[in-house]
Order: sequence, then C-alpha cells, then structure tokens
Amino acid sequence: MRRIAVASLAVTALAAACSPLQDTKAADAGIAAFHQKLNASDFAGIYSGGTPALKANNPQADLVQMFAAIHRKLGAFQSGTDVGWYESLNTGAHFLTINYSARYERGAASESFVYRIDGSQAQLDGYHVTSKALILN
Repeated sequence: MRRIAVASLAVTALAAACSPLQDTKAADAGIAAFHQKLNASDFAGIYSGGTPALKANNPQADLVQMFAAIHRKLGAFQSGTDVGWYESLNTGAHFLTINYSARYERGAASESFVYRIDGSQAQLDGYHVTSKALILN
C-alpha cells in the first residue's frame, strides 16, 4: 500500500510541474525561433539548439542539408498557425508535439514540431514537414 501512495505522489508531482499554457508558450517561442533561423539560413543554429537525442540520431551535416533543401524549395516562411498539440509525459521526459499549418513563399506546408519541455524551456527534439512544393519545386 505504501508503494502505491509513493507512486501516486510522484505522478501528482509530475503533473503539477506541467502547465499546458506555459508549455505551449515555450514551444511557440521555439517555433518562432526555428522559422527565424530557417529564413536566415542559420541551419546549424537550428541543429545546435536541438536536444542531445536529436543530435545523436541525426548527424549535423545531414540535418543542415535537409533544412537547406526545405528552405530552397519552400522559400521564406511567411505565416503559420497552431492546428493542434499533444502532450506526452513519462518518467524520463516531458514532450509537446505541435502541429502547424504554415505558409511559405512557394506554397503551403504541414509541420510537426516535437519539443522537449524542461521548466519554461522548449528544446527541439523532432521536426517533420509535408508540402507539395517540396516535391514539385
């Protein structure tokens, strides 16, 4: 019975440490910084701000080359809106996935950002983009 009470306290403490409003604000700031760096061709800056897991799974040269291709094919980021988010908590980390509808110079794109949340800080852990312009341009 005592183990259940301790586990319950741990889950309650973890949940209390999360604030969806604070978490989404941190991720929104991360998305704005991502797009600013993408527009400035600071692809290495995007990589350097990523989590250790992002870096361990993706060599810098590969991600820099991918971001350069995205920027070359889509052009400059113009605007976007959050179309939904998903929060994931586990014993090792806290993640927030934000789905984003974006407008670029050469077309629309659907983006998905995965941020690792630590307090009020959001660190890029994953990025996915889908756009016809990536194929057709």
